[in-house]
Amino acid sequence: IQSVEWSPDGSEVWFSAGKYWGWYSIYAVSLDKRLRLLLGGPSSLMLRDVFRDGKVLVASGTVTNEIWGRAPGEASERSFSWLDGSGAFGVSADGRSILFTEVSVGGGPKRGVYLRRIGTDPPVRLGEGRARGLSPDGSWALATLQSPEAALQLIPTGAGETRTLPAGSIVRYHWASFFPDGRRLLILGN
Repeated sequence: IQSVEWSPDGSEVWFSAGKYWGWYSIYAVSLDKRLRLLLGGPSSLMLRDVFRDGKVLVASGTVTNEIWGRAPGEASERSFSWLDGSGAFGVSADGRSILFTEVSVGGGPKRGVYLRRIGTDPPVRLGEGRARGLSPDGSWALATLQSPEAALQLIPTGAGETRTLPAGSIVRYHWASFFPDGRRLLILGN
C-alpha cells in the first residue's frame, strides 16, 4: 500500500496498492471497511494528491528493477536482469553466480528465486519467495515466503530438496543472511 490520502468528503481513505510490486491501481476503503477499486489502467497508477474539489493528481508509468554489473574478466558493465523486476540478493564467492528475485509480475504472486550462472542462459528458477542470500560455498539459496504463513527456506542451487526451517515464534521474516561460516543465519523478523 502506497500514497494514502483522505477522500474529498472524508468518508473514505484512498490509496495505491497492487498484488505485484510496481503494478498499482487506486482503491478506496470506507470507514466501515468496504473496499472498492477507484481506478485501474494499463500501467501502474500512483495516487499523489486529492483536492477538496474532487480532483486528483495521479502518476502513471512503469516501474522496473534491474541488475547491472561487470562479471570477472569483463571490461564493461551489462544487464543481468531477467524479467520485469529483478533484484540481486547474493553473489557467489567467485563472482560467477548471481542469486536474485523477480519481484514484479514476472515472478508470480509469490515471487520467484533465481540463480544466474554467468556465461549460461537462461537463469534457473529455484523456487518461490524472496531470495535473501547465497551460502558461502554457493550450494544453498536462502529465501523467505510470507504466505500462507511465514517461512524461511534453504533451497539447493543444484540437486537436492528444499528445506523449510522451523519458525519458532517468528510470524514474519524481513531479512535473513548467512554468516561467513555458512552454518549460522542472521534473521530479522517479527
